[in-house]
This record gives sequence, C-alpha cells and structure tokens, in this order.
Amino acid sequence: MTDFNSLPFISIGEQVVSLGQALQYLQQSSKLGPFITEIVGQHMLREELTSRTDLDASIAELESQAQSFREKQNLTDPENFQQWLSEHSLTYSGFHNLIIDGIKLEKLKTQIAQQPTSEYFEQNHETLDQFKLTFIIAKDKEVTTKFRQRIDQEQSSFDEIASECLNESFLKHSDQLGIKQSTLRRGQIPEELQVILKSSSVEQLIGPIEIAEHWWLVKVEDVQAAHLEGELKQQIEAEFFKKWLVEKMQESSVKLVTSA
Repeated sequence: MTDFNSLPFISIGEQVVSLGQALQYLQQSSKLGPFITEIVGQHMLREELTSRTDLDASIAELESQAQSFREKQNLTDPENFQQWLSEHSLTYSGFHNLIIDGIKLEKLKTQIAQQPTSEYFEQNHETLDQFKLTFIIAKDKEVTTKFRQRIDQEQSSFDEIASECLNESFLKHSDQLGIKQSTLRRGQIPEELQVILKSSSVEQLIGPIEIAEHWWLVKVEDVQAAHLEGELKQQIEAEFFKKWLVEKMQESSVKLVTSA
C-alpha cells in the first residue's frame, strides 16, 4: 500500500508538504472536488485528442496558427520569442505541441458542438437578438411619469434627464432613483419588457412600466439581430462542448487509488 503522507509533493521554505497533506488541505477548504474534476476533465480530453486521428493538424495549419499566435502576442521578433519560451519553460518543439493541441481541441469542439449549436440557434435566434438599453428606474411611478411628460412635451431630452438622475443617484446617494445602461440578449431582459421590445425600434422610449416593484423608463439605444458567428457562436459551442464533457465524465468511475 502507498501512503500519500509519505509522498513529497511540494516544498514551502524548509518544509516539505506531502501529497496526503495537500489533498487534506484541499478537502478542508472544499476544493478537493473541483480539483479532481479538473484532473478528470483534462484526462478525458487528452485521451480523446490522442485516440482520434481525424483531428490531426497539418503542417500548414500548424504554421498558420503558430504565426498567428506570435503576432497576437507581439512575439514575431526572434529574441523576444526566445525569451518568452524561456519564461514559460518551453522549447520550440514544446511550443509547437501546444499549438497542435489547440488545433486538435478546436476541431473536436467543432465536431461535438456544431450540429447542436446550429439547431439551438435555429430554435432560439430571437432570444439571442442584442439590445443596448438605458434604464431610468424609480420606486415612485409619479417620478418616471413626470420624466416621460417632460420628454413628450419636448421640455427635456431623455439624455438630459438621465444626467439629472445620475447626479441624484451618486451625489445624493439616493436609493429612490437609479440609472444604468446595459447590452443584453433578448432572453436576458425582464419578460414584461420583452413583450414591448418585439415591436420596438432604435431611439424608441418605453414606459413607465412596472418591473420588480419599480417603475422603469427605457430608451432603446441600439438593436442587433443575432447571427451565428463570432463571439456568440463560440459561446454556444462552448456550452455544448462543456455539456458533452460533463456527460462523458459522469459515465466514468473515479476514485483515489492508494495501492501501489
């Protein structure tokens, strides 16, 4: 039997922390579970990447990704690149292996998540439309009603009133009035407001409308229809890939092995 307490793990000053102590520290801080989960996840990925030949990177892909990485990190100068390798304890071969792993991982993500991502977007694209909104929020309906009247009667613009609210909120530390600006997907917006936004347009003013026991006056600053590309596509693919990995991990039996 192997005693974890007899296996050196790290040294701190003059003291050596054993593997058993390290695991105990993680357990006491409620971090042992996440630590093991991370190890299992990385192991599953490594096994998948190693066993599949359809993910292999071509020389052209390797050269392209390596060059792209160096350009993004300002490492095109050979001396700077060599210094970066040293700082990260890498050889040139080790750097190439990292790039290859990245290419294979992206290919795996695409294979796993491409179809469910397309299906999800097809079914939910409306909820993914993006709105840039400015909110004036008050506890008293009368406050937002008066603001709306001033705007409708062209006594003040929405932006002028928003500036007043900002001063009231921050300079007087008032909790009766607030203002914020957010860029949100349709699905992230309160349901009461989603209904109205279905027929909204840029620069439109909405409210006062009651949401969560407060009265909201809302200006639609911008509306962007969702497209399955860029950051949005990456986010959805990442969620489906994470779901796949979790399911794969749940299918496996995991335990600490204490016997040699």
